[in-house]
Amino acid sequence: MARARGRRRRSDQARGDRRDHSGGVSGGDVSDVARLAVAARRTRRAGSAQAAPSPSRASRTPDAPKTAPAKWGPPPPPLRPADYDALAERLVYGAARSAAGGDPFFRQQLAMLGELRKERAPADADGARYETAMQRYRRSAEAAVAMRPVGEKVPAENYLQAARSADPNSAMAARELGAWRLRAYMRQVQGDADGEPAQVDRLREASTAARAMFVDALRMNPSFDGAWRGLAWSWLYDDPDLALGALTIEADQQFGAGGARAVPATIDAVGDAAGAAGRSRFEVLQARARAAAMDLRNLSVPGDIQQVARLPVPAAVGRTIRTAAAAAKKADAKRVASRASAVDRIESAWRTGLLKVAGAADLQAWTDSARAQAASFAPDAELRLAGLPRYRVVSSFKWPKGMAEASPAVFVVPDRVARPSGDPGNSLVLDIARGDCLGRYCDGVMRLN
Repeated sequence: MARARGRRRRSDQARGDRRDHSGGVSGGDVSDVARLAVAARRTRRAGSAQAAPSPSRASRTPDAPKTAPAKWGPPPPPLRPADYDALAERLVYGAARSAAGGDPFFRQQLAMLGELRKERAPADADGARYETAMQRYRRSAEAAVAMRPVGEKVPAENYLQAARSADPNSAMAARELGAWRLRAYMRQVQGDADGEPAQVDRLREASTAARAMFVDALRMNPSFDGAWRGLAWSWLYDDPDLALGALTIEADQQFGAGGARAVPATIDAVGDAAGAAGRSRFEVLQARARAAAMDLRNLSVPGDIQQVARLPVPAAVGRTIRTAAAAAKKADAKRVASRASAVDRIESAWRTGLLKVAGAADLQAWTDSARAQAASFAPDAELRLAGLPRYRVVSSFKWPKGMAEASPAVFVVPDRVARPSGDPGNSLVLDIARGDCLGRYCDGVMRLN
């Protein structure tokens, strides 16, 4: 039996030796291999936990770190108050000149003036102080007309200046102040005509001061009652062509509103201060203006208007008046010749109908299209575009030179209209079909995601 047990031990040892030679693991090494395998698995799990997930998976990982959004670019420079005032004055003068030449383009110029005004934030006003000043002005003016004394010895013009200071947005105060200054100017003109020469500088300054108030009233409201007529009186000697244009615009607005509107008494009283010669000059220009406005609206011109319109414009009497008028015209031209503006650069395309004034609906159509393209807008995108001149592209054209030096404007390109070619410079081109924006300041307003 002992010999049998010895043979079995030798047989088991031989089989173990054969397993060792065939690559097997000996009993003493099993525990070491198992520990190494467990350690390797733990290492792999730890490595995979620390590895950065793929981009597609990172977007779905709840705890993935959030990337800070890119900063918005610089916004288009806003139209500064001084630039806005200069542009509004150029539009008023330009509209009068267009109307004097029988060009209906003046309606587009006034439409632009109205859109710009809508986009401007009103200046701070003191309503109570304004009402008090206007009430005192009316009492003083009524007393002057009735030739009765008043308790206060303050000129009516002072109340109007106080009213304008209290509410710079008031077209009424500006127009009334212009009327008072205009009557003072006409009295000086009448004195020169009667042989009492006035100083040239004083005459020029008086007409310019009156004119500035009517331009200011029209800046607030391009169809404000009496403002165009007052402007025509201020140009009666300084620039009869612009006076004709101002009266043409007044007549066109009256016909468009369905008939004549009452002329404010303070404007109507200017004729009394102008004297017979001034009234004759004004009446001829007014008849020509009414005939021109009727032609623009395809209305028949009555015979009495045609008869007066054919008369020659009476010459200005008084050498000082003529000298002052020439000086005022030169000063106006120098002041209105503006700094670089997109409105000036593209006037040719605008005047020929390749552009029209854009409204809020055009801008909204582009905004809706951009949102459909998943665009992002700057938090104050609407404010960044507010107050800039806006146009709708009717037909493609080539950008004129110098747009890079001009102040910015907004051009909305509708569906099925090609973009203008060339460099828009500082302007923003909003393409409705693509829902995108072209221009150096676009990144300050919107971006496509």
